[in-house]
Amino acid sequence: MHIAICDDNIAERKQTERLLARESDCRKTVTGVFYIHSYGHEEALLRAPKQYNMFMIDMVSGMVDGLGLALTLCSSGITAPIFLCVSKIDYRKAYTRLEKPPQNIHFIDKPIKVAELKQIINHALELRSYIIPTIELRAKNETFYLKENEIVCATGNFYITDVYLNDGRQIRIACELLNLYSQVCTYSVFYLLSKKAFVNFNYIDKCSIFKLHLTDGRKFPISPFIAFSIKKLMISKEIKPPADAH
Repeated sequence: MHIAICDDNIAERKQTERLLARESDCRKTVTGVFYIHSYGHEEALLRAPKQYNMFMIDMVSGMVDGLGLALTLCSSGITAPIFLCVSKIDYRKAYTRLEKPPQNIHFIDKPIKVAELKQIINHALELRSYIIPTIELRAKNETFYLKENEIVCATGNFYITDVYLNDGRQIRIACELLNLYSQVCTYSVFYLLSKKAFVNFNYIDKCSIFKLHLTDGRKFPISPFIAFSIKKLMISKEIKPPADAH
């Protein structure tokens, strides 16, 4: 599980890090290691928040307070639980005054007690089991949050990459294809054909020795080695095109 701390009080931030590290050691044989990233400024956290499964926030002297930062995260598509650590600011009171308060914002008091920390971690782990992670794509005027099965393939040319979706849309982003692939390669369904293209296994229609056919009609020239590799992986993964992909 990936956890983000954002606290402008360095002493309290370090204490939260230590508590989480101890909890990670206690749970690593059951739930795996916790990857903890710690920030003292909201700008650093907001660069790539989608990777986190849980947030612990207390901002008192920044451009926005902790609740303001939490609302910014929610408006950007974050659905992971956000725990506001109540200290100098009573976030609970401010939260109740919101017209439409996000349901993934919660509270924990400082100083943080070990028993309460265990409870919020259990909550985050439970949510992670059924929250589907999304992939962030930033086009010129809009940011998209996509599930892995929505992406059929991507093609790149120099510093421009076109991403093709299963609903027929095409998203153009200012990014090298290899850079985008480095962001999505943790999803086992994506396969890199070359420096200029990758595909989603779930949308492969057929694979011949020199050509790969996708269910949306796109075709890619491939080498015999790539063809052999794809067929072997498809058998090992038992991947079949989804019924709605055609």
